[in-house]
Amino acid sequence: MRFSALAFTVAGVITAADAAKILIVGDSMGEFSTNVLETYCAGAEVKNAGLAGTKADDWANDINADAVKGCGSSFDYVWMSFGGNDMLESDGCSMTAETMQSKVTAAINNVKTNIAPGATKYLMTCYCQPKSAESGSACNTPEKTVPLCAGIKAACDLDSNVEYVDSFESCGGSSSAWSNPGYFEDAIHLNKRGYCKVFTQAAIQTLFQCGERAYDCDNEDCTMTGYNLQCAGDASKDEYDGGSCTAINGGGGGGGGGDDGDVDLGAASSLRVSLMATGVALAVVMAVCGV
Repeated sequence: MRFSALAFTVAGVITAADAAKILIVGDSMGEFSTNVLETYCAGAEVKNAGLAGTKADDWANDINADAVKGCGSSFDYVWMSFGGNDMLESDGCSMTAETMQSKVTAAINNVKTNIAPGATKYLMTCYCQPKSAESGSACNTPEKTVPLCAGIKAACDLDSNVEYVDSFESCGGSSSAWSNPGYFEDAIHLNKRGYCKVFTQAAIQTLFQCGERAYDCDNEDCTMTGYNLQCAGDASKDEYDGGSCTAINGGGGGGGGGDDGDVDLGAASSLRVSLMATGVALAVVMAVCGV
């Protein structure tokens, strides 16, 4: 009997050299995600340069590379989140998709050219439909938010190096209904369950080359941590404000593990583990037998 070396990899095991390096830029959707993308993208290394309260106009005209100089360099992917505050602050929540497209296109171009150039791919996800209107906001019906994502998508479609993954309905909302409150810290900001719903979409997992892992977003804790990890200056907040978790009524909307609806995550996880174990056992036998 002879032994021979056999190299093999197991799904979900990512080496440091292979880890995707992801930079986050944009508004509070970005900043308040802290580093939770590392939880929902196995193997990722995330730097967060989000700046709460900023608009696409800010990222187009006023923000430059100095904003991310404390975040490192040479990122594989950049997740961009802007446009929401432009819509919220527009007169009567009346911004058209065409105006949104123009603003977001300018912001994308500045990020790609001056702030974080050279990434393999840039991503925008828009936002989950809010759970309700903010107090006093003119964006007070679900229908009024529709041009936001339409404009962002149109801007992304103009650039082959920018991927758009639609998250508008990921938290249970639609063009005519608010989202499930169980995914939100407040009217518009996501809790950990909400970020899970966004980040575990199959298209994002594939784009970022996340390691194999099953997720059950509806049973995640809601509380976000790590606000101090923001690398673009002083964090806008230092603790989670959402209180205790709100129940996910009816399981929420959208498939937390992908784009095609609800997934039996327990069964998927068991199957994946079984396949992994089979692969490891086979590899060991082959190594021992010299195959």
